[in-house]
Amino acid sequence: MKFFLQFCVAALVAVAACSRIASLDVSLTSTGNTLIQAVLTNTGNIDLNLLNKGTILGDAPVKKVYIFDQNNTAPQFDGVRFNIVTTGNFSADYFTHVKVGQSTTTVFDVAEEYDLSAGGKFTAVAVDTILYAEGESTFLNNTVVPYNSNVVEIDVDGAEAAKIQTVGRKLSSMQKRLVIKDSCDGDLGNKMDAAVDGKGGCTEQAKVAAEAAENGEKLKKYFEKNDEDTKKTVAARLRKVSAECDSENEPIAIYCEDVWGWCYDHVNMWSAAYTLNQDNLISICPGSFNMPSVTEKCHEVDLTGILIHELTHLDRVYNPATDDFAAEWPAAAQLNNMQALMNGDTYRLYAQDIYLKCPGDDVQPPTSTSTSTTTETSKPTAPS
Repeated sequence: MKFFLQFCVAALVAVAACSRIASLDVSLTSTGNTLIQAVLTNTGNIDLNLLNKGTILGDAPVKKVYIFDQNNTAPQFDGVRFNIVTTGNFSADYFTHVKVGQSTTTVFDVAEEYDLSAGGKFTAVAVDTILYAEGESTFLNNTVVPYNSNVVEIDVDGAEAAKIQTVGRKLSSMQKRLVIKDSCDGDLGNKMDAAVDGKGGCTEQAKVAAEAAENGEKLKKYFEKNDEDTKKTVAARLRKVSAECDSENEPIAIYCEDVWGWCYDHVNMWSAAYTLNQDNLISICPGSFNMPSVTEKCHEVDLTGILIHELTHLDRVYNPATDDFAAEWPAAAQLNNMQALMNGDTYRLYAQDIYLKCPGDDVQPPTSTSTSTTTETSKPTAPS
């Protein structure tokens, strides 16, 4: 018996030692007015190739940090939200390689994401996940590593911050001079029409899902809980999405082209679509044009799902707008309740599951432990 116990303990130690763990520490430092430095350190036991497109490591004006003022109020995010392609082989320059125990540093200006012209003291924290490939691989398989940084205080000179336009203000001024052709026409226009209000399209799919949410159907599978608050939030947001697709009223504009050049068509197009909340603009990237209007396969991405996902990013549809904590199955169904309620792709997956009557119990899919660890990260609240 003693030998057997010793053998078991040794075996457990060996398994633990062989576990491949992806772990990331993020440390923020204020480097002057609205500039923030982020140091990302690989604290796991595998080398990471971190995606640098549409993440804290890239140039795109995504939500790299959450900001709070002295009244614990979060100013409106005035950047861009992307629907990132999470699987496929990408160019090497789409990644930042970080070996075990090593770090990479990036500096960004939060005044490009938030209007901080009022000045004063703010706090910032970075909470998100980032897609990665192991070692020097450039193949993404929807594996993510979560991170939750320290809280850093920034003292903002409002006059200096006002000189730096948020991306929303820049694009709004450009849009007044920009004439965009009717890009959703011909066969593509027919596909988009079917995705909006055809059978199983956004109008019908979101409505059916809203009704199911009111009854708590499969909510645990995607939103961790089926309490009354979860039922009300999911049902209300999806009902608004359905109504928006049904009415197709302005000022929301949907373009079937890369309006601002953020689809990054290189070896692979890394963004399926992106949304500008402040301009009520959704741009469907060319890489999505070959997708079906409405799929019959559970968890498959289609144009209907892209529309549902992107519409949840708009305050005009339902306030507050969602963020992007995780995408696709099963990652977007493994979030905690707070994250799931604020994650665009979770609504897409839920609506599709309900409409297609996908198999599976009303429980969240298990989180993989073979390639990464999952820590509980939530949408941050203002520090007390």
